[in-house]
Amino acid sequence: MVSGEGVPVSNPRKEPVDFYKVSKLKLLQRAPENEVKGPPWEGVPPSLEEYRQRGHRRLATRTCESKCKTCIWGCCMAVEIIVDHWKPSAPKYRSEIFCYGPKSCPFYKAGPRRKVPGRKGMVYEEPDWVDEDETAHRDGNTLGIIKFEKKITIRELLIDPELNRQYSYKKFVEIVNSVSNLLWKQGIGNGDKVSILMQNSPRFLFAFFGIMQLGAVACPINIHLKAEEIAFIFKDSESTALFVSEDYLDVTIRVLEGQEKTCKL
Repeated sequence: MVSGEGVPVSNPRKEPVDFYKVSKLKLLQRAPENEVKGPPWEGVPPSLEEYRQRGHRRLATRTCESKCKTCIWGCCMAVEIIVDHWKPSAPKYRSEIFCYGPKSCPFYKAGPRRKVPGRKGMVYEEPDWVDEDETAHRDGNTLGIIKFEKKITIRELLIDPELNRQYSYKKFVEIVNSVSNLLWKQGIGNGDKVSILMQNSPRFLFAFFGIMQLGAVACPINIHLKAEEIAFIFKDSESTALFVSEDYLDVTIRVLEGQEKTCKL
């Protein structure tokens, strides 16, 4: 336990801490050597890197207030939300509660699904598998993909009549993750624009959701446009990469000659 002086932040919803300009810190009481094993787990919190490595799950507010307030794994954090990626200078702020503790904790109770506002009143509701993906590596899931129950894995999500292929929920997520990783390795990240020149097909969805999952902005281009029109849209949108199907690869290479990042899917 420590004491000291500090200045409260002006807006707690926008700040990751409670106080600034902290000084005159004084140790009042040291934690006992043999700490009682939790839950709740109390003591000196680990490094920030360890929190990131563990991954988080959403935590119910009532559970946090009643049982996890002193636990080092319960965190209430200020979150910035970019509602419109075309207007990143007008974000929204709110607080969210997460748990980084052991998945076997008997106190844990999941909070409601996260709902993120979007453009023109749209709302994105985060599915349950996001939490599973964040902490899947703790179960020895070294592939870095989401673990699904058998009844979910076998369900069909997409059918490609041209290739006579079917895609389950699990396969869809695997491919979308690979698209996000491809873009990330190319140095593309949050807020970057990525164009898509493809006909309606599962591959269009793979590219679209892979872009959005990374936090980038997807910019579909009409496949019926002329070459110069495609070039204008690509340049005007300030896109840093382009996903294009084989049917339009030749014309795209001619139009976008000199561009460094063209991704073939």
